[in-house]
Parts: sequence; C-alpha cells; structure tokens
Amino acid sequence: MSDKKSPPRPGKARIDRLRMDRVYPTVSSFFDLIKYYEAAEKLYNVFQEVYLLKQLDEAFVFGERYCYFCTDEEKGIPSHAYYLTKENAELKRKHHMQVSQVIDQLKTVMDWIDQEEIEKELQQQIEEDQKQRALGETQQAKLNDFQRRLEQQQQEQAKPTGTPEQVQKSAFDKLARLSNGNHKAQQEHSSSRKKQDPSGDVPTGKPSSRYGLMDVDSEDDESDELPPPVLPPPANGDVSQPPPPSYHTVASRRNFLGQAKVHPTNLPPPQQDLPPTPKPLTMSQLTQQYKQAYIEFHHAGRIRVTPIPSYQGRIPASTNGCTVISALVAANHLRRDLVTDTIVRIMDQDCVPLLQQIRSKLGLGGCALIIPSDVHDHLVDRKVLKQNEFEGAAGGNILDPIHFGSFTKLLAVGDDGKGHTRRAAATLFFRDHVISIVKMVGGGKVRYDLVDSLPGMTMSGQPMATRTHCQDLESLEVLLKWYCSRKFSESNCTYIDRNSKWDDAMADFDPRVFQGFVWMPKQ
Repeated sequence: MSDKKSPPRPGKARIDRLRMDRVYPTVSSFFDLIKYYEAAEKLYNVFQEVYLLKQLDEAFVFGERYCYFCTDEEKGIPSHAYYLTKENAELKRKHHMQVSQVIDQLKTVMDWIDQEEIEKELQQQIEEDQKQRALGETQQAKLNDFQRRLEQQQQEQAKPTGTPEQVQKSAFDKLARLSNGNHKAQQEHSSSRKKQDPSGDVPTGKPSSRYGLMDVDSEDDESDELPPPVLPPPANGDVSQPPPPSYHTVASRRNFLGQAKVHPTNLPPPQQDLPPTPKPLTMSQLTQQYKQAYIEFHHAGRIRVTPIPSYQGRIPASTNGCTVISALVAANHLRRDLVTDTIVRIMDQDCVPLLQQIRSKLGLGGCALIIPSDVHDHLVDRKVLKQNEFEGAAGGNILDPIHFGSFTKLLAVGDDGKGHTRRAAATLFFRDHVISIVKMVGGGKVRYDLVDSLPGMTMSGQPMATRTHCQDLESLEVLLKWYCSRKFSESNCTYIDRNSKWDDAMADFDPRVFQGFVWMPKQ
C-alpha cells in the first residue's frame, strides 16, 4: 500500500485565503430564535444568487457561512436554548435540507475554482514562454548587430591608409580649413562691434530694424541702440518728467479688448484649514479609559463593592437563572428596601420553581437560558410584576451616549421626567447575562446599586455574587461602562473596531447591543 499523499487541489491556496476571514453572527439565547432563522434564510438566498452567476469567491464565502451558521453547536443556531422546541421544529427541518443542498453546491464551486486556477496557471505559463521567446529574439538581434559592426570595423582597418606624406598633407588641409573658419568668425564679430569702438568709426549702411521686423531701408530707425533708461526724479523735487499715470487713468484707457473697467472683487475670505478629524478610539483604548475612570471613582469612595454570600449556580437548579433572578430582585425592591438576605433567598430558593415552570412551558431543557420578555410575561401573569408599573424599555448600542443615556435617564427620572424622587428598579440584559439595578431615594439623596448574581469576588475561598453601591447617577454610569467593556472578547473588539458605525438592522448580531427594562411605582 502506498504512503504517498495525494497532491493538494489546484485551488487550495485560494480557498484557504477565503477561509481566513470566516465570520458569521454569534447566536444569543436572549434573542428570538426566529430572527436568526430569518437571517439564515437571507444568507441562503444570497448564496443561490451568486452561485447561479458563478461568482465563485462570493459563493464559497456565503455558502460556508450559511452552513456553519446553521450547524455550529457552539456559536450557531443549534446553540440557542430554544433550538429543540416544538415551535421551531419545522424551521429546523427546512434548514437541515438546505444545508445538505448547499454542501453539494459548495463541492461544485470548489471544482470550478480548481478549474479556474488550472486555466490561470496555463495562461501564466503561456505568457511566460512568450516573454522568454521575445527576450531570446532580442538578445539574438543584439548579438547579430554586434557581429556585423565588428566585421565592418575589421574591414575598415584592413583598407590601405596611403603614404605617410599623403596622411600628413590630409591632416594639414583639415587644420587649415578649421583655422580659416575661426579667423572668419573673429572678423565678423569684430565688425559687429565697430560702432562701439573708441576710435569713433561708424560702419556704413543702414542697420536692420530691431528684431528684424522692419525693412532694411526703413527710415524710422536710424540706430539699433537701446534708448537710455529713464532716470528717477532728483531728491530736491525738481521733476522734469511728467508723473506716472494714475491707476484710474490706466484703467479707463482703451485697450485691444475694448474699454477697460475695474470690477470690485467680492472674493470670500481665505478658507482656514480645518483641524483634521480625529480617528475614533479603538475598543482597547476605550476599555482603558473606562477602567481608569472606575479606579478613580472607586478610590474616591463613590463606588463601593460588597459581597453577597451566594451566587447563581451554587444551587444547581439556579444555573442560567439570571433572567428570573434579576427580575425578582427588581420586583422585591419596588415593594420594600432590598437587603442582602432577600437577594440570597431569591438566588437559592425563590428562583428555582419559577425557572422550572417557565422552562417547562416553553419546552426548554433543564439549564436553558430564557429570553427576558418570556420571563417578564410570566411574572406579570403571576402578579409578581405589575404591568402598570412598567415605565419603559431602552436599548441599542451600549457604547452610544444617546442609546445608553436613554436608559439611565429612564431609570433616573422616568418616562415623564418627573420621577426624580421615586424609587425604581431595572433589569439590564447585555452579553448573555442579566443584572439588576435599583434606585434608592432617602435623606434628600438618590443612590443606585448594581446587583450581579454571577460570582464577582471571593471571600475565604468561596465565590460570591456582588452588590456595587454608587453614590449618584454619574457613578452608576462610570460603573456600567467599565462593567460592559469587560464583557467584550477579543473577537468582539475586532468586530467593533471594524464596524464602528451602528446598524439597527444588525442589532441582534452586534456585540454592543443591550436591552434595559425599567419599573417605577406610581404615586
């Protein structure tokens, strides 16, 4: 049996280049799975279009991207918590069939790429052969020309040169002709300068007019000498020459183009150089800025972190229960002051039966993530949250001051702008996790706490959730920016740097997307 490996396919290098930038949307279980299937269908349709047009590079990229998006169990559609539910079974079956079709088409695309690369290589070889042939013909022509000139030179050297006396006479004749030519040139030069000779002799005959524009016999110019320059007026003010014409006189004279006129020049002032537009900061630079601001506020005592002696997942049934835990924390704060013992009870006890009920109703697995809106609907039905206390929702780009500010403003003053002195609570969904933010009012001050059910610190070797106290709204905003920037992976940062402009159509796939829900009791 032979151990020889089969040679790589002709299009391997090209295909590898196309795979270098393989990217497709990362699926989050906190967004509706239907939206991801809609995106997959668009990707499939684009692939079919470029496949029919034989746009091979585009077809390969879109085809592979579609297949991975529909089959990758870590980042694709199968990673969504609602993937195995009965409601989505028909979509699942449809795209499985389409993936099989696209895989077969991709094999054809790769064969076409191989054929193109073979034809390209053959064409390059033909062009190289033609180039070498032309180069050889040029070199041969040069060699032939050199050989011809060499033979001609040898023939010239072989001719008789005559007797020494003949050679000497020929040389003297040439010198004589050269000497006579120089003597004649000197005579002509001397003749042209006779009128400037100190002896005063003037050459006879009339000179030609200057520049040769006048007839030889013209009486208008008796000498070709230039007139003397006009002297400046004497210092004593005795001006014998008339003064130069004024600007008005010159402007009103007639010229070859008609009456000259002076037009006012209403020219705009010279445009000043605008300062160059600064380049947007990279995500790495922004993260460093947010970190520095957080450190300064923390050292000033405006931000303070305290432990919570539990965390989601310590009790196995609470795993991936952040959506329910954050909503329960918000609901409890709207009724009474939130204490640490209440948060521990919510994480270890209260969330467990609710998680089981919601997952069962939706047909989800034991530890599946749940979309926030499904949790809110269930808690409203159970009267845990009150619909009339729902103040509003905000979302978009967490790095956009307008999008982010709309959420913090809703929490601080409410939808009508009159909620400064009313307590409030919010859940914030970002990067597959949900946290709680509670607003506390008392003693003429407004403070905010951020409750995160994931382990954020360790005490005595035990992981613990955290409750971070902020003295004011500015402190909360500094904390949230630092919190969110830490959630971005390296690939997220690369995506953000490449796509600095926000696109609402791609919001569900953008790592910067967030959703915030705010409740505020009515007075």
